[in-house]
Amino acid sequence: MKKTGFLIFVILISGTFTKSQSVDDGRVNKKNEISAAANPVYNATTDKFGMFIHGDYGLTSKSDIGLQVGFGPNQTYLGIDFERLLIKKPAISAYAGAHYHQYAGLDLGSKITLPLRPIFLTTGLDMDMVLSEDVNGNPEILIPVWLPVQIEFYLIKHVSMAFEAQVALNTKTHTYVGTGILVYF
Repeated sequence: MKKTGFLIFVILISGTFTKSQSVDDGRVNKKNEISAAANPVYNATTDKFGMFIHGDYGLTSKSDIGLQVGFGPNQTYLGIDFERLLIKKPAISAYAGAHYHQYAGLDLGSKITLPLRPIFLTTGLDMDMVLSEDVNGNPEILIPVWLPVQIEFYLIKHVSMAFEAQVALNTKTHTYVGTGILVYF
């Protein structure tokens, strides 16, 4: 009972599985391991679709670097992040990064992945700090926050499929849903 309570507590205070609305989980790539994914994303707030392509490269056994590219109606997303594994089981990680999507921004978050064989359940907290402009053209910092939830399962060895939702936790962002295929090399 104590372990279950601790896991629920960690899930509630822990961070994200996604970086920039792209399928990803709390597990960090092993040293020299590469993962790649492509996933369509639906913005439930604006009723528009986009596409994300991303990859991660394992720098050490506990850290990786990721690149993301997103395409949507009249917009492009470019991002980079560094992720560090904090606890191996369950997989809990934290990350920081930067992106450009209309404006420059910083990405911060953490995530937890629970191995519930044959699926992996990931959740956490995802936050951006975006250098924006208000309606009068004055500088403004926006801080959108999401609660991500992802379910991932392996189709075959080294290939998995993930379903995710990024639920907006404040009015500075939108709710997203998506699915994608991840390949591990």
